[in-house]
Amino acid sequence: IEHAGTAFDPEYWYVACLNGEPAGVVYPQLLEDRRWDDGSIWYIGILPQFRGRGYGKILHARGLETLRALGAKKYVGSTEVENAPMLRVFKANDCDIVFARFIQEFDNGSGRALD
Repeated sequence: IEHAGTAFDPEYWYVACLNGEPAGVVYPQLLEDRRWDDGSIWYIGILPQFRGRGYGKILHARGLETLRALGAKKYVGSTEVENAPMLRVFKANDCDIVFARFIQEFDNGSGRALD
């Protein structure tokens, strides 16, 4: 909520239920600090017992629909390169990879790269 700043609007944050039981969440949000009409999905998650059934694709699609309805012209999303399930969700919902960010972590500011 704090990161969303003045763009925060809980009306568009959803808890998805299956047979009355919470199954996942999706938080689509316009980006307040962008010059363009960008939106993002701040968080998407599926509870472990519901994973592997395609619900991530459905929730992500719902988030994209909400962003379009809010006037977003572009969706900006990210995940770790090892997060194969989320990469499949992006692909299933026709998202294109436009860049990769490379990060090197250092050990407590010592200047030594971690293995």
